[in-house]
Amino acid sequence: MPVRVNMATSLDGKIAPASREKVRLGSDADIARMDRLRAWADVIVLGAGTVRAEDPPMEVKDSGLIRQREAAGRPPQPAVAVVSGSLEITGGRLFRSDARHILVTTEQAAGMGVDRAPSAEVWAIGESTVDVVALVERLQEEGMERVLVEGGGHLAASFFAAGLVDEIYVTVTPWLLGDHDAPGLAVAEEAFEPPIAFELERMEEGAEEVFLTYRRSAGSPGSS
Repeated sequence: MPVRVNMATSLDGKIAPASREKVRLGSDADIARMDRLRAWADVIVLGAGTVRAEDPPMEVKDSGLIRQREAAGRPPQPAVAVVSGSLEITGGRLFRSDARHILVTTEQAAGMGVDRAPSAEVWAIGESTVDVVALVERLQEEGMERVLVEGGGHLAASFFAAGLVDEIYVTVTPWLLGDHDAPGLAVAEEAFEPPIAFELERMEEGAEEVFLTYRRSAGSPGSS
């Protein structure tokens, strides 16, 4: 079951300012790359903090990519799964799309109810924290084999720590954000022990960006 992580970073490795204010780092070429990755996915997974900060529309935009999905017998849009341990969700553009919406939370929080995203299914996976291994297994059971993780750094770190990520797509952009509190691609509470190794598979140069694709090394935990 392939799991990919896709993010754009600044030159100093940040994915957003410390304020979590929405800042577009990537160019139109990066947006097109993201669209292709979304078209590949059966489900896009992101954290509730990203939803609250950015209110992102999680849709495939390119009509040609949508037609390709439909021709293959797939839904026009990938499902969207938002991971929230507290169910503190601010509904917005994400929940107004025609995609299947899933709120992934804990057993402790599942009974709280969600008024701002009534169209979403609520999955309780894990007692006090969301178990991302069990989440991937549930997605697989539901026929969602291709998983794309788009952020934020805390959620991505949990997938890395569990040995679930097969590929990383990183766009390095020509900005410096600064601030030691600004989040990076993987924000883990503890160091990865041993460090998780990825191998550079492809590098493409844009006008002012570098597009990197990494594949998990054979010796890393969870690799096949």
